[in-house]
Amino acid sequence: MGASTLLFPLTDRGIVSLRGADTDKLLQGQLSCDMAAITPEQAGTGALCTVKGRMLSNFPLCRDGAGDTLLITHRSLSQNTLDTLKKYAVFYKTTLSNQSDDYRVLGLAGPDAAKLVATITGSEPVATCLHHADITFIQSGPQRWTIVVPAAKAEDLWLQLANHSKPAGLPLWHLLCIREGQGEVRPETVEEFIPQMLNLQHTGAVNFRKGCYTGQEIVARMQYLGKLKRRMYRLGISGLDMQRQSLPAAGAEVCIPDDTRNNGHVVMATQAGDSSMELLAVLTAEAAAAPALQFGDQTFPVKLLSLPYDDQFTVQAQE
Repeated sequence: MGASTLLFPLTDRGIVSLRGADTDKLLQGQLSCDMAAITPEQAGTGALCTVKGRMLSNFPLCRDGAGDTLLITHRSLSQNTLDTLKKYAVFYKTTLSNQSDDYRVLGLAGPDAAKLVATITGSEPVATCLHHADITFIQSGPQRWTIVVPAAKAEDLWLQLANHSKPAGLPLWHLLCIREGQGEVRPETVEEFIPQMLNLQHTGAVNFRKGCYTGQEIVARMQYLGKLKRRMYRLGISGLDMQRQSLPAAGAEVCIPDDTRNNGHVVMATQAGDSSMELLAVLTAEAAAAPALQFGDQTFPVKLLSLPYDDQFTVQAQE
């Protein structure tokens, strides 16, 4: 452990909590994932869509130690997610609340992150969700864990974890998300993307056999009958002068230079080195193949980088 494990304060995360006998019925009719797969030992990811299949938010979700269901949203979208679900909750025995101020969310990353989780919980992390003393540990990637801890216990847990890890900043966590192809809706991109545009069909966030949910008809039609004209790609940009040039903002329009047509939008971007950045962007195939792209009023040479599930697009194209 030690320096090989990084500890992050995920201050941009919020929590929506649901409790009650009909929680799964409510969420099954609203989220893209199958709630039957979300158990105390298995976390998952899902998306909340409009009737037109456009995403309002997407997030990991899990059960906590008390059996409540927690949606770990972008903090700026927690209230909007709650308000949307509340429109349907009147028909169900479910209590919903925004508990973003009641919890803190931390992150662990590195080859020994799972060992540190085992040290804290006293259990080997053989599942994707573990519980210990009101704290929930969720596997977020091959070497990443998200931790949801009550605010009153957060400082003590941070100090305990910091004895075996090295604190790191939020931009590095975002870089790890980018490299794992985990894009998300931000306030600037609400209702901009359908799930397949963020490749959610390849990350387990969309279940095409679960039945109806809000937006399901559009999402399923695109999967089986439509042709997706834009999807998310990972790009690298190097040779930057960070004193003069800035990161493209989420939602920024992407164009091919000398072409005024919109060819996509930025999903998220972060610095990857002193003079480089990486980003996820939803693009046309033409834009993804271009040697340079314009992001708002900035133009950069770009390099197309791999995603861990790239082979799934080849399989899908052959079907």
